[in-house]
Amino acid sequence: NTTKEIGVIIYPDAHGTMIWGELLTAPYRPLNPYDVTPETVDVLHNKVFPFWLHRNFRQWVRDHKDYPLCQKLDERFAAYFLWKTVALSHTILNYPDILKHGTKGIIAKIDRELGETPESEKQKLDTLRAMRISLEGINAYAKNLSVEAARLAKQETDQGRKNELIHLAGICQRVPENPCVTLDEAVNAMWIIWVGVHMENTNAGFSLGRLDQWLQPYFLADMEKIAGGEEKLKYINHAVELIGCFYMRCTDHLPLIPDIGNYLFGGSSSDQAITLGGVTPDGEDAVNDMTYIFLKVTEMLSIRDPNVNARYNRGKNSETYLKRLCEVNLNTTATPSIHNDEAVMASLAEFNYPAQHLRDWSATGCVEPTLSGRHIGHTNCMMFNMVAALEMALNNGWHPLMRWHLGPKTGDIEAGDFNDYESFFNAFATQIRFLADQTCEYNNFLGEAHQAIRPTPFISALIEGSLKSGRDVTKGGALYNSSGTACIGLADITDSLMAIKKFVYDEKKVSFKELRNAVNTNFKNDPALLALIKNKGQLFGSGDQEALATANRVAKLAHDCFWEHTNYRGGKYTAGFWSMSNHVAFGTLTGALPSGRLAGKAFTPGLTPEPHASKSILDNIRDVARLDPKNLNNNIAFNVKVV
Repeated sequence: NTTKEIGVIIYPDAHGTMIWGELLTAPYRPLNPYDVTPETVDVLHNKVFPFWLHRNFRQWVRDHKDYPLCQKLDERFAAYFLWKTVALSHTILNYPDILKHGTKGIIAKIDRELGETPESEKQKLDTLRAMRISLEGINAYAKNLSVEAARLAKQETDQGRKNELIHLAGICQRVPENPCVTLDEAVNAMWIIWVGVHMENTNAGFSLGRLDQWLQPYFLADMEKIAGGEEKLKYINHAVELIGCFYMRCTDHLPLIPDIGNYLFGGSSSDQAITLGGVTPDGEDAVNDMTYIFLKVTEMLSIRDPNVNARYNRGKNSETYLKRLCEVNLNTTATPSIHNDEAVMASLAEFNYPAQHLRDWSATGCVEPTLSGRHIGHTNCMMFNMVAALEMALNNGWHPLMRWHLGPKTGDIEAGDFNDYESFFNAFATQIRFLADQTCEYNNFLGEAHQAIRPTPFISALIEGSLKSGRDVTKGGALYNSSGTACIGLADITDSLMAIKKFVYDEKKVSFKELRNAVNTNFKNDPALLALIKNKGQLFGSGDQEALATANRVAKLAHDCFWEHTNYRGGKYTAGFWSMSNHVAFGTLTGALPSGRLAGKAFTPGLTPEPHASKSILDNIRDVARLDPKNLNNNIAFNVKVV
């Protein structure tokens, strides 16, 4: 993917210029240092970055949309952050089509569509021709790999390595141009396509999909050719090694992260999600031989990327499979993440997807559901700090950190404007809707920038719907379109709202003005009030029914605020409750809260309850399980560590 064995890809049309000021210091930074040669510094500083400084996504919006409020908010980071400034990425290619028909078969489809398209449809013709050229390019790249492998084989003196290189030369000569026949061919074809994908779009959340399902036919075909048990075992070990090598290749490239990103959200991996298990498109048990091979490799390597996800369907998957998932998760201390298959599919019901397509969902990036090979969901288009809306509601539209009266005036606590809890909740709802409106507007503007600056014919050729429609995926060519949000701070908001309701309105232990003043001073002058809130509060994750109802209400509010918007590709916005590590970033930029959380402290990750919510982890689990999945249509992250 890069000119280095392990490298960082620079995308100057996206966020690449953000590293400009760090070119000389990047090798010396304490977190995630980058080695940069003087020659690279010279080229980037004098040629690449000056050219792209006014030709990137952010600058396009400034120039064409008159530097709107929604963009100014994004650049302050405290309320939200748009990943559309970096990438479209978060999607999954139609790998079954690639493996079954090869790029030659896809080019044949393009040629048929070209022949049936009238000359008057110039844009469609141009798009189809661009798809064809990009596929011819990846074929040429594979042939170059074949030539290089053959050259290295001639020089190699170790017979074992020589045989491997000869084998690779033959594979790269055949695929991905032609249909795959063996597991070795299928895995190598996927990798070659994967390199092409990241040449066209930023390595931020492109995901690999249901690899156990798609590689199983090739595994079985290979096994059928083997007679003896000892030879079969040898082949299984080869399959484990092959997938292990594939995993390691996925770690050879990292996203470009400016140093501030290391401190705010711990850097980032490429988040290349693999999804295992679940059910087939026909609704049958999908767990197979390759599922267990992938789990074995995951257990052996225990690495951050690729990001392994497992679907578990209570009605179809076995207890043996569930136990193996738990075993691998325990041994790796973190992976795979495990999804309630039925709940995820229930969360997508409002889209009315065909059942076969719905059952074929895969996790994208972190945990977000995408319909494999036919869906551009950009499921991580934005990180949305819901707590910013709470701060603005507490301050009549004023944001304390930004020192900016940016939101609508919804009531002054000093003036006694909130006579009851509902009036304050409505103020919070108004602020969250205001911020959601801003984020969706900016995402749509950035989408237009992608259309203008970075069309994606290669990806478009490999996503169902785009070829037939003749539209690039940035223009809605995919069969299904949506945009996904990550709503951060659900537990912190729920606990804060419950503190306001209980101590201000229900029990009248403190006035709203006194509570707000304590929050503004980080509880330094009110240790007794802080202790009262910490010890007597009603918390999400404690089993308290009122807190659970509030969490569901806030989740529905977020869902509804985004669902009412339409994105630039004609799709809907979804709401998820996961945070990567941005709960730390947004927490750093947020003051104290009525929940007793102190200024600068991290929010809880995803929708995970506060650690002190209950002494029993079962209360945490039950409350999370009782959230209505219909409001969680971009999935959730519930992180538990048992020590």
